[in-house]
Amino acid sequence: MLVVVHLRDLNIPDFSNRKVSLQHNVIYLGKAISDIASSILYSNLPIKKYKHWLKSEIEAKTDVYENLAAIKQQLINNPDASIFLVCDCHKAEIDCQATTVKRAIMYLVVEEWAFGYF
Repeated sequence: MLVVVHLRDLNIPDFSNRKVSLQHNVIYLGKAISDIASSILYSNLPIKKYKHWLKSEIEAKTDVYENLAAIKQQLINNPDASIFLVCDCHKAEIDCQATTVKRAIMYLVVEEWAFGYF
C-alpha cells in the first residue's frame, strides 16, 4: 500500500538542525532538508508542469523512471507492506507531487499486471 504523508500535517517541531533518519519504507519526495538529500523525484515545478515532466521521464525511461520502477517492485514483492511517500509541500492541496508520484507508481503496477509480468 502506498500512503502519502505531508510534513505539514505531522506537527513536527523544526528539525532543520537535527539529524534525521528514515525507515526503509519511507521515501522522501522533497527538496533537501536537514541531512536528507533532495529526492530524484523532486522538481521545483507547478503541479501541472510536474505531471508533464514526470510523464516524460517515464516515457524516456530515465533514472527517475528507474526509481519509480524500484518502488513499484517493492510493492509487488511485498503486497502487504506499506510504503510512505513523504511530501514537503506547504499548501493544503489535494494534488501535489506526492499524489502524482503515487499515481505514477500505481500506473506502473497496473501496466505490469495488465501485461501479465507477475
